[in-house]
Amino acid sequence: MNLLVEKGIALLRNGDVSGALRYLEPFARAGDTDAQYELGRLWRLGKQVERDWGKAIGWLLKAASAGHYRASNSLAIAYRDAPPPHRSYSKSRFWFTASAKCGSAIGFRGLAHLYEWGFGVPQSYAKAFEFNVRASDLGNADAKCALGHFYFRGFGVRKNLELAISYSREAAELGCAQAHFNLYVMHANGFGVPKDKLKAREHLVQAAERNHPEAPAVLARFDALNDDWWKSP
Repeated sequence: MNLLVEKGIALLRNGDVSGALRYLEPFARAGDTDAQYELGRLWRLGKQVERDWGKAIGWLLKAASAGHYRASNSLAIAYRDAPPPHRSYSKSRFWFTASAKCGSAIGFRGLAHLYEWGFGVPQSYAKAFEFNVRASDLGNADAKCALGHFYFRGFGVRKNLELAISYSREAAELGCAQAHFNLYVMHANGFGVPKDKLKAREHLVQAAERNHPEAPAVLARFDALNDDWWKSP
């Protein structure tokens, strides 16, 4: 990687957007794919700047077209998540497929998500399950969490609570907030495991700490209902 592009990326990671742009934009315009990817990701995420889907897709498309596989993933996500007129599920599938062919877990997971929800493709739990398996085998936490959910619900596969718990635990160990929340539900209700309020609360706390959107409110209700239990010595 170009040392000046590395410096721009470092400035970006440290919150100096204007400083980063002074380094990244000239190299991106000159065809540096790492700079293009970083700019596209910056505009897609919209955390340090106001989100601009047009700029995001423009830079990511340049990098992905030149073979930058991380840009392929980010571009596929942009086409999937952007509002009209930028949204294109067919283009999202194209770039997730390109990424998956390079062995990217995110590419396989992205394809699984499209088939699970029928975004631009005929809805198919079976295909979603297949792609999640490929992503899980590559260590993707979200795919492991999804497989836990599929086995729990019997989506695209025979229901199996033992495997649901196993995959959910693997995902939780990798830091997946949704997996911790799912394990809370299982332990709180005795789904496939003995009821265990302590383990249920532990997973709920972990989900909340990892910014699961529902976990803080559920944790507050849980503690209110069990105040005399979990605080007792």
